[in-house]
Amino acid sequence: MVIVAMPRQYTEENIRNEPNAPGLYELLDESEDTIYIGAGTMRDELLERLPSKSDHIMGASYYRIETANTVEQAVWRQREELNMYMEMYGRLPAFNQKISA
Repeated sequence: MVIVAMPRQYTEENIRNEPNAPGLYELLDESEDTIYIGAGTMRDELLERLPSKSDHIMGASYYRIETANTVEQAVWRQREELNMYMEMYGRLPAFNQKISA
């Protein structure tokens, strides 16, 4: 299962319109290639990853989200997405490699 939402431009204005609910999110570069897959409380997590923050993800231009009922469910979906990514590309997205190292 893949996050099927349409990519949105990764701006603070767009993120502030997202629900602050549990979910899975995917950050994409300007070519819409996945550079990070995360889970948690979506609005808070996405705001923390903006370039102006300390936990920023450089090169993120777009994002996609998928809501979940609980943070635990979102983390389970994150693992599922990361496993599928690993099977497809033989590695994790660039910033998942850096953060988990």
